[in-house]
Amino acid sequence: MSVDVSAALDKLKQGERIGYQEIAEVKRKLVNPGPADSVGALVRILALAEEATKQNVALVERYFNNESDDCTLRDVIYALCHYWHGTRPHTDKLLEFASFGKWPYNSETVIASFSALGEYLEETHDARIYGVILKIVEEQLHRPHRLDEEEYLLIAYKSLWRGLMGPRRTLKAEFAIQSRDDIESELLEAARERSGTERSGAKRGRSSNGTDY
Repeated sequence: MSVDVSAALDKLKQGERIGYQEIAEVKRKLVNPGPADSVGALVRILALAEEATKQNVALVERYFNNESDDCTLRDVIYALCHYWHGTRPHTDKLLEFASFGKWPYNSETVIASFSALGEYLEETHDARIYGVILKIVEEQLHRPHRLDEEEYLLIAYKSLWRGLMGPRRTLKAEFAIQSRDDIESELLEAARERSGTERSGAKRGRSSNGTDY
C-alpha cells in the first residue's frame, strides 16, 4: 500500500495513530527509498509513530551521515535526539555537524545539532561537550562573519548557556543575547564567576592554620 505522507504526519502531530500497514510501508521505504520519497518525512513519521527500538534506530541512523541532504539530516537529528532522547551515543557526530566548516552549507543541520547538544548539556553538564562548543564559539567570535554565520554563532552560544546556567538563564539568553558583543561580555562574566567560585573553593579547602584538608 502507499502512504499519504502529509496526512500521516498531520494525524501524528494531532496525537492520533496511524495503521500498522502504514508504519510497515514507512519502514520498507526507509530500507529502500524511491527517487520521489522524502526520507526526512518518513523519518519523522517513524519517530512520531513508534518507540526507539533497536531496529527503528538502526533504520534512521542509516541517514545520519554526510551523504544525506541538509533537511534530511535535520529530521534525523530531531528523531534520534528529541523524539527518542538518544543524544548520548551521537554527540561526536553532532559536534562534527556543528563545527564551523558546516555553517555556510548545512544550516538546518547546524541548528538542529546545537539544539540537541544544548538539551544534552542542560541534562548532563558534560564538561567535554561544553569545552568543545566553547572552543567553537571562542574561535569564531573575533573573525568576520556573514550575517547568517552570526546567527549560528548566537545559536552555538545559547546551547552553551543552557548547559552552564540552566533554564532560568536560558530564558535570558533567548531574549538578551542578540549580538557578538553580547556573547563576548557574557563569556567574560562567566569567566569572572568561575574565577570567584574557584577562589572560594580554595579558601574552604584550607584549615585555620593554612594547611589543606
